[in-house]
Amino acid sequence: METTLAILVLVIVIVAFVGVGWLYVRSTGGSAWRAWLVAPASLRHTVGSLMGGAGASAPDRTAETAAGANDTTPIRDGQRGSGSVTLAYDDTALATLENDLRGDLDDARERQGETESRLQRIEATMGDIRTIPDDLGNMMRLQDRRTRRQLEQLRNELEGVRRSATAAGARRDEAYVELYGHLARIEGAMGSAFDPMFLPGEPLTLPDELSPETLDVENWDEVGEHALAFGKAFNQNRLVLDQDTATEIESFLAILRQAMMTAVYPTVRRGAPNRAQLTHMRNGLESIIEALAPVRRRLEATYHGTHSAASEPDGGEHDLEDEE
Repeated sequence: METTLAILVLVIVIVAFVGVGWLYVRSTGGSAWRAWLVAPASLRHTVGSLMGGAGASAPDRTAETAAGANDTTPIRDGQRGSGSVTLAYDDTALATLENDLRGDLDDARERQGETESRLQRIEATMGDIRTIPDDLGNMMRLQDRRTRRQLEQLRNELEGVRRSATAAGARRDEAYVELYGHLARIEGAMGSAFDPMFLPGEPLTLPDELSPETLDVENWDEVGEHALAFGKAFNQNRLVLDQDTATEIESFLAILRQAMMTAVYPTVRRGAPNRAQLTHMRNGLESIIEALAPVRRRLEATYHGTHSAASEPDGGEHDLEDEE
């Protein structure tokens, strides 16, 4: 009696369990039974034993095998479907990543271009800065040369004033004035011999062709007289002249005498000199003109006390070039 009652209770429990399962499967759809198929084998074995003993285990295993076989395709389909979604997601991510990288590369190139431009500007600025010391040095040297020349000029002028204040200084100035006057007369007489319209004070130049007046012996007699007077004045005043000026005047007198005695007078005293004699005369006159201008500048500079500044003409020209 007790055994029968126990069996009846067990049957009722099983029927209730089956009913609940059937209701659950019906409410959740056809996928709920998969949970039963993938349930642990021990649980299915236990339930199978309860439902029918050992005889029920074989159908369960058969059903498990069939269920496993039937479940493979959906699972693989699910894996295949999920793989497709993942692959599509990866393509999108890669495209986005590529666009981001391209944008970063463009920004990097732009920053690199800006950096190179800044470096070029910095190099140009540094080049300008490097030239500043050289420019400053040139300006300082130029200013130093100017200052030295001005100081030397002022010193010479002061010395000239101090020298002129004495009797010896006044005598020296008179000698320079006298010599300069005789030299100016020589230059004027030679200019008149070249050209009757020559004005005193004009630059003395030799014409391309010697005119008939140039071959007139009387014109050159006047030049000879002024040359003789210049030599006498130099000989009388040589003691008060500075050594450099005296040496240069002495050299000029030698050139003047040599040209007049060997080139000018032998040619003009002939009635019809030939071409060779005219060429020789022309060379002698050119030597006189070439030597006369430095003597005139020397006398002017020495009289004004600016000989030191006048003896450096190249420095002044270079300074003007530097200023430009």
